[in-house]
Amino acid sequence: MALPTPHYYLIKHPPGFVASITVNDIPIYRRFSDYHQAPNGPFNHWMLPGVNVVHLVLVQPVPEPSRVYGFSMQVLRFSDDAPIFTMSFPELLKLHPVEEQELPVAHQTAFEFNEESPRPIWLDAPVTDFPPEGTPEQQQAVYDFWDAFRRGDVDDFMKALEPKVTELERFYGPNPGNSGASARADVASSIVGPWDLRPLDFKDLLFERRGGGRTAYVTHKDGGPALLARHKSDPERSWEATLHLTQIGGRWRIFH
Repeated sequence: MALPTPHYYLIKHPPGFVASITVNDIPIYRRFSDYHQAPNGPFNHWMLPGVNVVHLVLVQPVPEPSRVYGFSMQVLRFSDDAPIFTMSFPELLKLHPVEEQELPVAHQTAFEFNEESPRPIWLDAPVTDFPPEGTPEQQQAVYDFWDAFRRGDVDDFMKALEPKVTELERFYGPNPGNSGASARADVASSIVGPWDLRPLDFKDLLFERRGGGRTAYVTHKDGGPALLARHKSDPERSWEATLHLTQIGGRWRIFH
């Protein structure tokens, strides 16, 4: 199968808002911002051929600002920046009943992607149910990744991320920077300390059932990343990881 036409997302996030976005029940964005920012990135690996369901939760700032800023999300074709999907606040409020045209709002919409595309690996995982604290197998996947970082073990760190690398290559093609000596050097420069790594306590983590029960989205209960480290000699430098898990070959693995 030929690679699909490259697309990317662009989110315009004004200060003060808390925003959460899922695509096909997979979380792709969850953030508070205290300044104007416009995060963007590749989007093909979040899309399915046909209908794609987008769910937005937008929470108003506290205290409420004197000026209302707009929030938006777009999916655009990389070659010419042509949008195939746009969702904007406050315009989206007009699609709700009058009594619901205020924040906070939960808004669901959809768009179509009419092109052949690889089938995301999580879609073929078994439907499962699990508690918010995760199963021992899920916890083991998180521990292995955390422990590889703690030990500065480049091989184990890269092994934990193999499914993620493979999955992205199915949508965007091979990336020479993801393998070989250069990739090892990049990983080593990222995980070799000195780091102050937050201890791993599963009582502090939340395993969300997502993807219709095929995936687990792992975050810290405070709403931040599941794993966090701060550099001991460079206070501006940090490492964090919010994890997407799915079952591959009967094992829970990081796939995004």
